[in-house]
Amino acid sequence: MGVTLKMLRAKHNFTQAEAGESVGVSEGTWRNWEMGKSFPDVQKIIKLEEVFGVKYDDIIFLPIKHGLTVKNKHGKLIEIKSLKKNKGEQNEKI
Repeated sequence: MGVTLKMLRAKHNFTQAEAGESVGVSEGTWRNWEMGKSFPDVQKIIKLEEVFGVKYDDIIFLPIKHGLTVKNKHGKLIEIKSLKKNKGEQNEKI
């Protein structure tokens, strides 16, 4: 889920503070979500759906559904590298 939240935040050009504010949590809470240290409750997932225009199952399962790969350094999420497309399409850098 953290990968998905980072991707959604990046696509909307939000800082962690802005993303957190948009769903009613602190920057630290958002950071913990992205790092997988904690997870949003049901009410916050509903808010994430509204703010980012995605369904809850995409928030939770996007990396699995679309083959999202992440470049890690020292165990930390630092860059979203690509999103696999349908057969025959190019990968898109995010």
